[in-house]
Amino acid sequence: MTTSTNDFEAALRNRQNTLISSLAEGRAAQTHGTASGDHSELDWIGTLTRFLPRRYQVSKGQVADANGAISQAIDVIIHDAQYTPILFQRQANDEASIIVPAESVYAVFEAKPEMNKSYLEYAAEKIESVRRLQRTSTEIRHAGGKFAPKKPHRIIGGFLADRCGWTPCFGDPFNTHITTLSNHQVIDLGCVLEAGAFERLDN
Repeated sequence: MTTSTNDFEAALRNRQNTLISSLAEGRAAQTHGTASGDHSELDWIGTLTRFLPRRYQVSKGQVADANGAISQAIDVIIHDAQYTPILFQRQANDEASIIVPAESVYAVFEAKPEMNKSYLEYAAEKIESVRRLQRTSTEIRHAGGKFAPKKPHRIIGGFLADRCGWTPCFGDPFNTHITTLSNHQVIDLGCVLEAGAFERLDN
């Protein structure tokens, strides 16, 4: 009797290579900066949507709070799809430009073709524009009474790229820059497809 096995590492590696190829094709086919950026964002959104549980939705758009403040445009927003409504959607089937309430957001990412100092600074500003929004909370009523309002969770901030502008990618220049970001600008984690990934553990 033979036992079948699944090589999950190889399957994920193939998915990584597919994403690298798709991003490269997008850069080659679309010379306009905005169009190329849109292609990159949609590739990342599609990949994350494929792997995340369905209670999470992955979108491009902006985040708003109850006071009317709104974030900068965010490339990738991971937000609640089960309990929280979308405030605005350009078209019924268009998820490329939406506005979601701040309370529904779990994480935000900036997607760029390359990781370097200027792009990381740009991403930090985008993340800050979301984290500075006010988030409300209220008690939850149930059959036996009510639960106290839940403290809003910390929104994860991340960076996505297909290549790196430093050699080595995660050397001193990267470490110096990523550790100087503080408060609302902290980038918690990131993925550079051709080089690896990083995560800050001091938050």
